[in-house]
Amino acid sequence: MLMDVPLIIYVGAAAVIAAIGLIMWAFLTQAAGASTAADLSGITDMREAVLRESAGDRLLSPILRGLGRRTRRLTPTGMIDNLDKKVRYAGLSHKWPTERILAMKALLAIAGFAFGFLYFRSNGGGMGVLVLFGLGFAGYMAPDFKLNKLAETRGREINYQLPDVLDQMTVSVEAGLGFDAAMARVVKEDEGPLCDELGRAMQDVQLGVRRSDALGAILERTDSADLRHFLLALTQAERLGMPLARVLRVQAKEMRHKRRMRAEEAAMKTPVKLVFPLILTILPALFVVIMGPAAIRIMDSGVFGG
Repeated sequence: MLMDVPLIIYVGAAAVIAAIGLIMWAFLTQAAGASTAADLSGITDMREAVLRESAGDRLLSPILRGLGRRTRRLTPTGMIDNLDKKVRYAGLSHKWPTERILAMKALLAIAGFAFGFLYFRSNGGGMGVLVLFGLGFAGYMAPDFKLNKLAETRGREINYQLPDVLDQMTVSVEAGLGFDAAMARVVKEDEGPLCDELGRAMQDVQLGVRRSDALGAILERTDSADLRHFLLALTQAERLGMPLARVLRVQAKEMRHKRRMRAEEAAMKTPVKLVFPLILTILPALFVVIMGPAAIRIMDSGVFGG
């Protein structure tokens, strides 16, 4: 029975299993990346640092990097730049370099094509061809969809956190602290994507980067219109010599108003979003409960010739 199965089926199944295994390994190794980096922080011998890694990491990491480099050479420059931007907006530059994302795209595309080929071998026809290329394309684009979702979520978190951060900075500046000290206090007491970006800007300033350039670099790593508006207003206020406390207070008030307007907009969209679940789930059950007994009585009465 097994001898009747074509060899290409075994090859496709092996490709699918290998691709899925590599994908799972890549995600699982990233989950433990922070602890591994902490364990290797005090090691200066390169050979000892490499030997501290697991055998799987030493074996599969070069494969994944090589696959990512080859995929980069085959990918248009515009798509790579767009992918770099998505990685920055999602806040994954330090965890998921572009080569790793490209390797994931290649592996998912291979897995999709392998599944599609198995379906094509079994069914054939136009639908088989459509499934073959559709699964391959879906696998290749899956990381982009995930990055877009992460970037959108991160942008919403920054917009939600921005008014509270500005309030704290306003109170600190009005109490006599400088802008850098107020920003350091906020970064120390709070957490979140906005505080992470402000902390990174502070590190750049400590390394000698001008504050305007360090704050401007935040705009390249985030996709928040509110944050962009605040940083541009702050830069202009510094250039014109305006008091920062007043600028911070006005910006905090404006950002609170925007956050309230977004909340009201989301609340107004809720009834519309509930229409389809109501029609598809609650109303049929309601009709069964209300009309069911009446229908049973009508059938028992013999009105329809029973």
